[in-house]
Amino acid sequence: MVGRRIFGFGGALAALGAVFVLALGGFASADSPSDNRAVFHDGNATSCADVGFASSTQTEGDANVTAAVSDHAAGGEELNVTVVGANIVIDAIVVKGGNGYNVYSSAVPSMISPFNNGGQIPSISHFFICYHVGQPTPTPSTPSTPSTPSTPAATPAAVSNVVTAQPRLTG
Repeated sequence: MVGRRIFGFGGALAALGAVFVLALGGFASADSPSDNRAVFHDGNATSCADVGFASSTQTEGDANVTAAVSDHAAGGEELNVTVVGANIVIDAIVVKGGNGYNVYSSAVPSMISPFNNGGQIPSISHFFICYHVGQPTPTPSTPSTPSTPSTPAATPAAVSNVVTAQPRLTG
């Protein structure tokens, strides 16, 4: 009987411990959207193919785009990307932190990862930029001023040197 009681007490203790862990830690909740300029995704992405741009160049910075991670004013970290190459088209910028990632479609200032389950901006765990080289933008040509069609110089009407005699009335 004593052995059964110890087992019963141990089982109750284990159950109580599980309840205690759940009460303190709660259930793991998902990250949430943090920036209306980005599309939020739960989970992880590690390549341009993961976000639908398999043919894009993937980089964390190169001769065409530069990237800098710094402290964000509201906490956590932010990413700033600058396009420095000619004809570079940004397809996606992925910013990962916590259990989710944000996908930006252009290089906007202060890109952040999604809010963590505590509603805070986490540190950036990784990021990558997907881009391609586009066609050069045609330089608008300045339309030349249309030349005015040349008009022949006005010629004075022919002057008549003929004098017509008028009858003279006397009276």
